[in-house]
Amino acid sequence: MTYNEWETEENLLKLGAWARDGLTDKDMAHNIGIAQSTFNLWKKEHREFMETLKKNKEVADITIENALYNKARGYTVQLKKTFKVKDITYGDNGHKIRETEKLVTGYDEMHIPADTTAQIFWLKNRKPNEWRDKREMAVETNFEDLTPLKDLLKGD
Repeated sequence: MTYNEWETEENLLKLGAWARDGLTDKDMAHNIGIAQSTFNLWKKEHREFMETLKKNKEVADITIENALYNKARGYTVQLKKTFKVKDITYGDNGHKIRETEKLVTGYDEMHIPADTTAQIFWLKNRKPNEWRDKREMAVETNFEDLTPLKDLLKGD
């Protein structure tokens, strides 16, 4: 396949969708039916091809960054749910005359709590000096303080 065969508005839209979906360059090359080296060459030689990839990969990255941020903070969502509602009719004497059920669609609010793993991941990447697992610590040793230990080891 040549680039000219691929360069249509429909194919560039498809390429953008693949990039937003998180496909790798290797996967996209496979989908087109070309080698990854050809795919890389097309990126270098054809500005519109590269711009389509760049723009849509940025959209995917921002979407995931926002999802990670929300997961680290916790958030509230509105869920559309169907509820079963009973309708009971009572007579003048207080006895139940009729009972019917119907399905009603409504919204339920649900809180998604903050995720500790997402918080750790965020902090290790955003503030590595404060949150990395191993920190370099400067240790100062006062050798004069070790004199009693030396004496004890000598047996004096």
